[in-house]
Amino acid sequence: MTEKSPTVLLITESALKEKAVSDALESEFDVRTIQSIDEALEGLRYYRPDVIIVDEKTAHFQCESFASAVKKHDGYESIPLLVLSSALKKSYVRELISAGASDILREPIDPDDIRHKITSLTKKNTIKGKVSNLAGSIPSFAKATTEKTLSDRLFVDERIHKVLTSASEHHDMMSLLLVEIDVFDELHKKHGSSIGKYLLLPFEKYLRKVLRPQDVITRLDRGRFVIIMPKTSHTAATCIAENIQDYLKADPFTAEGIEAPITVSIGLANTGEVGSNNPQDDFQFLIDLAGKCLTEAKLQGNKIVSKMISIKE
Repeated sequence: MTEKSPTVLLITESALKEKAVSDALESEFDVRTIQSIDEALEGLRYYRPDVIIVDEKTAHFQCESFASAVKKHDGYESIPLLVLSSALKKSYVRELISAGASDILREPIDPDDIRHKITSLTKKNTIKGKVSNLAGSIPSFAKATTEKTLSDRLFVDERIHKVLTSASEHHDMMSLLLVEIDVFDELHKKHGSSIGKYLLLPFEKYLRKVLRPQDVITRLDRGRFVIIMPKTSHTAATCIAENIQDYLKADPFTAEGIEAPITVSIGLANTGEVGSNNPQDDFQFLIDLAGKCLTEAKLQGNKIVSKMISIKE
């Protein structure tokens, strides 16, 4: 039986953009075009595409509200949303990512770029092997969150399990950030066990302000936090990491009894575009890879260092 082509929902009022996207994807994808946001949201009640591309110039398009409306449909949380944009400002791109976009497609449309990005988001059996064993790694991960109560750990584990199960079922890529407070050791020596109450819990809430609803954050040890970002490309994850750094500069973190300025170093790992069935490609491997990037980031001085896994089958 012939395998069904992945479906792409394109939302644009421009006939030229419709032709450019269709010409780039027609040989491998089933492209369906809708000209209005309202019509698209209505159509999503009856039709689930594999990818949504929306032209930022479409009337009444607001990325955050549109992304939220899509995710309200049961089972639609994993659908990647790509925004077609001519904007070059990095700050604007990061705003789109924070609002719910999975990635950006630059104008003028590059056929190779659009095929590459959509293939990486829809290619079956590429990421499935990489994440299929992740749920089994959760118990060891839970042991690392020793500062949380049992009920908190169970809640976190449930969310992580849901994210990883969805990633396996939908063949999703995934990104992971390992964030470390640079002066944690000094603060721990000064404040002792009270550091958890006065620094770590408030800082976790502080980080949540920068993250998207679908991102999962929890604490590890020694002032480290892990952030799991489902259906998130390497580019989008980098934007979110940069948002964290910028947020700390624009709105410095303050906590009761903590006088030192807080900066962070960030290690980023992404499952990339090509997965494998190698048993080592599990959750712990992703954390270990992010940990190596974090070590390099600390050596460079509260920087962001990233790595995209790309293991050919």
